Amino acid sequence: MASVDQYSVVLPLKISSHHHHNELNRLIQVLLPSLNRYLDNTSLCEFIIICKANEKSFIETELFKQKYFAPIRLISENSILKEFIIKNTEGWYIQQLLKLGIARYIKTNFYLVLDSDCFLTKPFGYDNLFSDQQLLTNSNSWKIHKNWWISSAKILDIPVKMIQNQPVMGVTPQTLITSYVSELLSFLSSKTDHLEWDEYLCTRKFTEFSLYWLFLIKSGSTNRYLTNAKPKLLGNGLWRSTYRNNFPLAFQILPNTSNKEKKINDFVGAHIQKTFDENDDYYFSLVQSNINQISVECIANCVDNYFKE
Repeated sequence: MASVDQYSVVLPLKISSHHHHNELNRLIQVLLPSLNRYLDNTSLCEFIIICKANEKSFIETELFKQKYFAPIRLISENSILKEFIIKNTEGWYIQQLLKLGIARYIKTNFYLVLDSDCFLTKPFGYDNLFSDQQLLTNSNSWKIHKNWWISSAKILDIPVKMIQNQPVMGVTPQTLITSYVSELLSFLSSKTDHLEWDEYLCTRKFTEFSLYWLFLIKSGSTNRYLTNAKPKLLGNGLWRSTYRNNFPLAFQILPNTSNKEKKINDFVGAHIQKTFDENDDYYFSLVQSNINQISVECIANCVDNYFKE
């Protein structure tokens, strides 16, 4: 039984990712070592990994070899979503559905959603989820991804103008309130007489956090979060250039030579050093998984010294 001052961590994991990297390798070599080093084991109820049914046994075997202090629970995708949805829905949307649907398995009031490309940069526990008794959130302007918010607003019958002059929930990592996610799923199921929430969503455009945040607005509950607090959950992420314009385009057009590899390794090393040396304003960071030029081994080598006792 979870105590009131515990939370859960949720990670969707797919070995055969659509990106170049193996998500399990990234979990084992980067994310887990960061959690081992910095996560307070007394405030974590469980670490839930959501995976494909046919990958569950292999993931369990590989994780059993690792030294990790917290209880890990693996839940297969088909325990959360219907099989036809898993087979016929784009992978990115499956991941978002899973982050919402997992709420029915959560034993704690809050759950922290991670992706495999995240890692902790300093000590973190239950109390660090809050600032002035409000939950931390990574916030953005809705204009960064207008289509996400417009589509989600249509689903929830909310006018977009309600978010035009206020910050909105951004990207992973994010902390979700379990009861509100459950209420959101019930609301979506109630929109039709013959479809459950996952069937209703799988034919529509949305993101998990835009839906969730708009539902909080609809419920008058965004005051549960503090959008301008520091430290933030996420900071100094390394993104591919076409998304946030800070992974140098030059590295993407250089020929495949050993010199290119050294330049990339040196660049990542300098970025990681800054990430850990200047982390007063955030807890987590990331190296975006779709930067094909950066290997998991390169990241692991760069962060290794920061995860040693």
